[in-house]
Amino acid sequence: NDGLQLSGVLTDLISDQRFINRPTIIKIKGQSAGNRSFVLEGTLNYLNKTPHEIFNIEYAGFSLNNTQISNSPYLPSKVQKGAGNFQAKVELIGDTVLSEINFVARRLSFAPTTSQKLTYAQQLVMESLQQISSLDIKARITGQAGHWQIKINSNLDDLLLAQFKKKLSGELARTQARLRQEIEKRSKPAQQKFLTFVE
Repeated sequence: NDGLQLSGVLTDLISDQRFINRPTIIKIKGQSAGNRSFVLEGTLNYLNKTPHEIFNIEYAGFSLNNTQISNSPYLPSKVQKGAGNFQAKVELIGDTVLSEINFVARRLSFAPTTSQKLTYAQQLVMESLQQISSLDIKARITGQAGHWQIKINSNLDDLLLAQFKKKLSGELARTQARLRQEIEKRSKPAQQKFLTFVE
């Protein structure tokens, strides 16, 4: 349970809710000394012909330190430091699932890049990711078994694009400066000859 001290209540648990005309309610919460918190709230409604269940889950402040994320040469191998928040709403109406998930990572730092030789594109992606300190991912999953619809949105594309522009702008400025220096270096003898001829 990740050090969380959990407590909760379960109310109106009965074999047939129609006797009391109320759904079953679940409430569980927990807190840890490290500022992690967990909340689960659920409603189990079997009053009608179609079962209707709703769950809200929030897990906040959990550590992402040393979390392995990828073996890809285009991505850091793990998160060195960071903290995460997770929220989800899951609704079950008969066989249909409606869910929304939100994951937020903050204060991120990634493990140093691998020592293996990287292509320019790999190096650009790695260096750009190293500058990202926060990440937001939202997912929506709906449908029934075998017929899922999944939609995922993230701020990663915008963050990477901003870092790419910053990186490439800096490279372009340095290249232009080196080019100007080279032009001046190569043209200086010709300028001297011209000035000597004019004089």
